[in-house]
Amino acid sequence: SSPSILSYSTDAVDVGHTYRFRVRAYNAIDPAGSPLSAKAAFVAAGSPSAPTLSVLDRTKISLTLDWTPPDDNGGSVLTGYTLDMDNGYGLAFSTVYNGVSWPSVLKATANGLTTGLTYSFGVNAWNIVGKEIGRA
Repeated sequence: SSPSILSYSTDAVDVGHTYRFRVRAYNAIDPAGSPLSAKAAFVAAGSPSAPTLSVLDRTKISLTLDWTPPDDNGGSVLTGYTLDMDNGYGLAFSTVYNGVSWPSVLKATANGLTTGLTYSFGVNAWNIVGKEIGRA
């Protein structure tokens, strides 16, 4: 008997293009293989563009940042955001806010900051493909 292929994947797609696949089944009754049409087309997605990050409020030991969604979602619905912060010495970024499953939350607060240090922040927009970083 001939091998059965029940799945197929390809990375030869371009972001934003629509693709349709056709499946053809062969058997003894239909040796020519009647095509079966795909029920849904899909658009290849890419990473979103960077969100815009800004300072909303500050105290001596905290900073509240907000961001606007990216202009381009990469062809896929945004799934959420993460906010990263360095340690005040330009090293060792850590996640301050993990909202990968909450796309409607557009602000977060970093607490425990030390006066006199300069911190860098980055907000990441996530979709099904991955993330893109906006720095402030």
